Amino acid sequence: MAMLKKMFIVSLVIGLGFQGNLLAQRADGEPKGAPTAAEMGQETIAPDKITDAMLDSFVKADRKIREVQVKANQEIFKILDSEGLNVSKYNGIVQAITKDEAILKKVQAKIQAILQKEHEAQNPASAQPAQGK
Repeated sequence: MAMLKKMFIVSLVIGLGFQGNLLAQRADGEPKGAPTAAEMGQETIAPDKITDAMLDSFVKADRKIREVQVKANQEIFKILDSEGLNVSKYNGIVQAITKDEAILKKVQAKIQAILQKEHEAQNPASAQPAQGK
């Protein structure tokens, strides 16, 4: 039961985490790299149209997906721990971001500053002020 609760919390963190990374979103509000609604192709398949081959593929894919989710969850906990956060604090901040415009703007400014530093580190020439003659 504790593992199930932990997995639920991590799933929630992942979902909210995407929400919190506001500068890394597409125009439709989804995270960059996430499949679009069209790519998801949410089709309903009539039970009589589901073949054994489809079920075999489904079971194999599902098992692999669950393995990836477990590894991702472990990595998420490592990241939170390395940043001095836990799931509760992280989710509390995400909730504050969604409800308070001032906090949202602070987070966006901090993200922008980090991105700028990363850009300057990758492109040292662009970080130097233009020199006049």
